[in-house]
Amino acid sequence: MNIKSLILENLKPGITVALVSIPLSIAISIASGAGPVPGIITGFWATIIAGFFGGSNYNIVGPAGALTSVLFGATLVLTGVATPWVLPILAVLTGLIILLIYFVRGERFIRYIPGSVIHGFAAGVAFVIASTQLREALGVASAYKATGHFFKDMNLLLAHTGSIDWKTTGVFLAMFIFLLVWKKYVKKVPGVIPATLIGIALGFFTKATLFATHLPTIFDRYGTLDLSLIQFSSLQNIQEASTLHSLTILIPLALVIAIIAILETLITARIGDQMTNTRFDVRKETLGLSLANIGSGIMGGLPSTGVFIRTGLNIKSGATHKIAQIIAGLVTGLGALLLLPLLQYIPMAVIAAVLCMTAIGLIDIPHLKHFWKHSKSDFWIACVVIGLVLLFDPGAAVAVGVLIALLILLERTTDGSSEVLFNYKSTMIHRSVGKHLSIPTQEFDTVAYSLSGFVSYVDAELHGDRLQKIAETKGLKHIVLRMRNLDYCDNEALTMLEHTVQNIKKKGIDVHVASVHNERLLKQLRSYKSFESILDEGKVYDKTSEAVLNLSK
Repeated sequence: MNIKSLILENLKPGITVALVSIPLSIAISIASGAGPVPGIITGFWATIIAGFFGGSNYNIVGPAGALTSVLFGATLVLTGVATPWVLPILAVLTGLIILLIYFVRGERFIRYIPGSVIHGFAAGVAFVIASTQLREALGVASAYKATGHFFKDMNLLLAHTGSIDWKTTGVFLAMFIFLLVWKKYVKKVPGVIPATLIGIALGFFTKATLFATHLPTIFDRYGTLDLSLIQFSSLQNIQEASTLHSLTILIPLALVIAIIAILETLITARIGDQMTNTRFDVRKETLGLSLANIGSGIMGGLPSTGVFIRTGLNIKSGATHKIAQIIAGLVTGLGALLLLPLLQYIPMAVIAAVLCMTAIGLIDIPHLKHFWKHSKSDFWIACVVIGLVLLFDPGAAVAVGVLIALLILLERTTDGSSEVLFNYKSTMIHRSVGKHLSIPTQEFDTVAYSLSGFVSYVDAELHGDRLQKIAETKGLKHIVLRMRNLDYCDNEALTMLEHTVQNIKKKGIDVHVASVHNERLLKQLRSYKSFESILDEGKVYDKTSEAVLNLSK
């Protein structure tokens, strides 16, 4: 298919995504503490660059709600007061870190971070977004500045409840309910599009009345917007961000954003594949995300990531090629330039309603219910991450969540479970399976002990203790180590097992090996003297049943 046909085929989905992207980019940028313009720059440059270099035909990359709490906090880290100029520099650093991850193929490890951590992180961010937007929703934004910390912002809000403007609150509630009802009953057109049109009309109308003093708009909050799709960082800001002190703060932040961005992008692209029965190129998508962040930052935009709502809309609107993403980026930027005089009329209460709906979309209730039903540990990991996002910061929440998940995984995969077959004169008389060893009271002469899965230093001691306990039984002549299902055994585990074999041999019990069909494992065994002697003496069998039959006579 030629380029002209692809453009015509993807024109509708591209424009549809842009109509949603323009108000969302502005709202997310405001929630990130950057003001309206950087979001448009991101929705233009990041989306186009990812479209050219990414590995998915459907994924939309742009400013994302999942990053807002991290970015809002980042504007305060250098001086304690809002410094939104730091966000474009942070976008470049994020892109460079993702590029480094791409070159070392690190994205394959980041994908191992469990879904429970991601869903917990997103839900926690949703509460933070809501806490920062309630000040606009209740008309008390001029009374205090948001901190980006859930409990601090809620305390500040409670302290200013006496200043609530009920007209502003009424507009927020009306728009929020409108968006909820629209989402439930209207499936083809995203609610943010009519919400934007209603907001513009409402803001334009109230500007001509006394009601305007109670209904602040984007213009009232940020003044006349000088929208340019290129806003380079000043030399002074670059120099300030380049100091050793600043870099020690910004680089860890950029690393957290990079990990979240890669995860969100790959997850969104994978969901897109499930909707279209296709497969995206992970490597190219990671490279595209890196270049999108670098380009967005250089041009004055925010860090970006894959966004599911716009990706789903892209697919449902009929996209067939990544050209749809490029069109979406172009229309987002050019459309914002043309519509900015009207967009400035949108009341901040309407923006707050849109962002609160975005926050609700970040809480995946079906997934949390699934965790509760099928995996309580995943559910509680998600809850811990939510709590840490609210109490501390998203970076610490992700790190602790991953650590807990890894510890649980280690506990499950290294619990020393095994299958032990006790035989007497070629007949199995007892079978012990699982973590707890049960030794029969009747006589046995041969034991087949299965090592399976992943055996590491963590559970090698458990296997060693069991084998030595079995070896204390009178009348035992042979122990067969069955390794058919042994996928991996680390060196420390083999060292411990070798020590166990030596102790067993001292008791006059022969040790044999069976079903070693893994060449790498066989090579490992030969590097340990006890196992090498077993192999050299021919005490090796292709099948465990063959070993038991020959030995237990």
